[in-house]
Amino acid sequence: MPCALVEKAVFELLKICQLLPYKENLADDLLRSLQLVLKLDARVADAYCEHIIKEIGWRTITSLLSITAHHPEASEAGFEALTFIMADGAHLSPVNYVLCVDASQLFAESRVGQADILDLMSGSVFCLAQWFREAKEGGGEEAVTKVSQDIGEMWLRLVQGLGKVCLDQREDVRNHALSSLQRGLMGVDGVRLPQSS
Repeated sequence: MPCALVEKAVFELLKICQLLPYKENLADDLLRSLQLVLKLDARVADAYCEHIIKEIGWRTITSLLSITAHHPEASEAGFEALTFIMADGAHLSPVNYVLCVDASQLFAESRVGQADILDLMSGSVFCLAQWFREAKEGGGEEAVTKVSQDIGEMWLRLVQGLGKVCLDQREDVRNHALSSLQRGLMGVDGVRLPQSS
């Protein structure tokens, strides 16, 4: 398990980055500090993902993970952390869904874990179906309409991401992306997507 002191330091650093993004005189120091975060064990993100509930926190985490996608030394750890978040939809929520899909697309386009991340992307469509069922069972028509619209936007982002990977020059990645796209299209069965006007 990661050291509690390191975990606290990382998340305090991320808070500072949220508060001071436009201070030019601090930008270099913050970026150097964030480089240290990239070298941390993936278990740090694993240990805290349940406690991150706001979009700004997820945006920071997924941005850091996205940076690792094309960094040879950090990509494996970033991939493991993203896999932990997305596996079986255990840590996916409407707050972090699109952010995780966008980060996943970068890993699918990189050299690390393309097939696995494409499977996670297509498998995440079942979270959308589950969230729709939960909203349908627990809310009124207005709430269901709002959730339906949100889920439609999330699903569209997923399909767009998979569609972009379908254009990859590597044949094996392209073919796997096509079958993942097919699963993503079929998995939305039972979800009422908003009608386009």
